[in-house]
Amino acid sequence: MVRLQAANRLLRALAPCTRNGPSLECQQIATAAAGVRMFESVAPAVTHRDISDEWYLRQRSQISLGNRLPQVAISAWISPSAVVVGDVDLLDRVSVWNNVVLRGDLNNITIGQVSNVQDRTVIHAARLLVSMPGTRYDHDWTSPAGISASVKVGKYVTIEPNCTLRSCRVGDFVKVGARSVLLEGSMMEDYSVLQPGSVLPPTRRVPTGEVWGGVPARFVRQLSEDERDALKAESDDIRRLAWQQAAEQLPVGTAWRGVEEYRSTVVASGNAVSVPMRRLKYDQRKQREEEAANAISVNAGASQAIK
Repeated sequence: MVRLQAANRLLRALAPCTRNGPSLECQQIATAAAGVRMFESVAPAVTHRDISDEWYLRQRSQISLGNRLPQVAISAWISPSAVVVGDVDLLDRVSVWNNVVLRGDLNNITIGQVSNVQDRTVIHAARLLVSMPGTRYDHDWTSPAGISASVKVGKYVTIEPNCTLRSCRVGDFVKVGARSVLLEGSMMEDYSVLQPGSVLPPTRRVPTGEVWGGVPARFVRQLSEDERDALKAESDDIRRLAWQQAAEQLPVGTAWRGVEEYRSTVVASGNAVSVPMRRLKYDQRKQREEEAANAISVNAGASQAIK
């Protein structure tokens, strides 16, 4: 509809170029120009901020929801691009890496000591579903197997990038491979490994000392003694790397001083120019539109001269 309206406006503008209305050539030019403009936004223009507002990431890493507050140990590290929401407990020396989302909005999430949650992993808990007061099942469960709806991750656990964990249990000294999914009620016992790209179905349990993999996950082999020792060593290595990342952040790091000095120099010179990518694309689109309008004028003049 927008494309048709734009074409009609251009046709009316080109109507005086001929005695009997616009020619077929003019109609084709107008239709092509409307195709160029059909993706133009009708939203109000964006007011660009001052250059001093574009230096730091303004995203909040910790968000409280009502009485649900993240509890983060002083030795834990959260990446500036990660989001920890609600009832989340991060114990000593836990590292939460880039673009991780820990959603404790419906239930509790606990990450044990020296565990790490790597890039773009999502961990969230189900809402409390079933309760049977007055019985030995006087608790809230998410599955008939009696697994709590919260998420519990033990100590020295490595969760590789792009994983999804929902209302599950992960023991101590465990490794969850990249792109793996742990569904409601699933459980990984101590010293177990889930291979990359695996899906652990609801209520499925990975026993101690075993390697599982596949979709759905199945037993692959037993874990060797060397591999058991490597689980703790890998968590320690990632923790040391997290310390290096944390050392460059406020209030401990010093990288911000160089940024402040450079910003002061640029602003004081009076030549502070900030061109975000969105503004650059807008300027490029306007230039293409002007070139298309000039081409229409040239073609219209040539058509009138021929007639």
